Amino acid sequence: MTDKEKQLIDHLRRLKQVQPDFAYLKSFKRVLENRIVLDVKSEPIFFFRAFRLAASFGVFLLAFMGLGFGMVVATQNIPVDTFLYPVKLVGEKIQLGVQSFDAKSRADLKLKFALNRLSELKDLEENNLNDPSKIKALLDGYNQELSGIQNEVLRISVERDGETLGYLLEVESRLENISGELKVLRFDSVVPEVYLDAENFSSFMKELVSRKIFEYETKNRIFADDGQKWQRAMNEFLRLRSRGQMLAFSLNSSLSDGLKTTALELTESGEPLVTPQPENTSLTLDNLRSLNQELDSWQVSFNALSESGSDEDLLKLFDSLSEFEARLAEAETLLK
Repeated sequence: MTDKEKQLIDHLRRLKQVQPDFAYLKSFKRVLENRIVLDVKSEPIFFFRAFRLAASFGVFLLAFMGLGFGMVVATQNIPVDTFLYPVKLVGEKIQLGVQSFDAKSRADLKLKFALNRLSELKDLEENNLNDPSKIKALLDGYNQELSGIQNEVLRISVERDGETLGYLLEVESRLENISGELKVLRFDSVVPEVYLDAENFSSFMKELVSRKIFEYETKNRIFADDGQKWQRAMNEFLRLRSRGQMLAFSLNSSLSDGLKTTALELTESGEPLVTPQPENTSLTLDNLRSLNQELDSWQVSFNALSESGSDEDLLKLFDSLSEFEARLAEAETLLK
């Protein structure tokens, strides 16, 4: 959102306190409707040109003062293939500026807007409007909303407050539903790269929220009542295992040819390593070897406990994963 738009939204908040002149608004609305009709007849309005129009100061002001905030919300029903569609996007920006007070409320709205983009894509699909430029714009808009959700989720504190855990579970569920909506669309052949980016971003966001829940459970020593606590532990284990393997490959690429196989053994056989030079590399490889063995032991314990283990058993496994992550971070620091 630009500074100009932020300033406008601040003005709009103040305008909400002003009592409207309904007679004036009614007459002004007629003028606006006539002006729209004249504009449509005199000059065609194309998709991206309309986007630029929608971002202007005048459209913000007319949308809010001429129609009122209730009507701005009503613009959410405007179809994507009409020339008024940019007003819908303006309405979303106004909602975000006026109705969002904290990270949770902003994330709520952005989840709603992300689903709007998918609903619009579905409308295009049902009407056989396979315009690559429109599809790409909507998928880009979807990714932009997910990026905003990512920022808001990262801001959410994992301090125990009685509401955060339930809220994160709700976000996780809504992201799962949104991801499901994306998968049923068939635009992957029209804009394959953009569609793949959207799918990957959806998967990343679900993992991010799952990790946030894991952090909350670990720190506050409680578990969400969603039946996924053991699965979250396994997901975290797989993430750390993959991170360790990537670090080993990174080390391998920096070693001389005679030492490369030592790092590769971490991701293949796990056999004892020849100690290479320099010292930091040697220390890092030793740490990775030890960590690799402990991760193997962790998986054995997890498999034995996952069917009948207690919450206390799971908390111990969680704590081990947190320790593994700290050691991986230390190994990465040694290589900087």
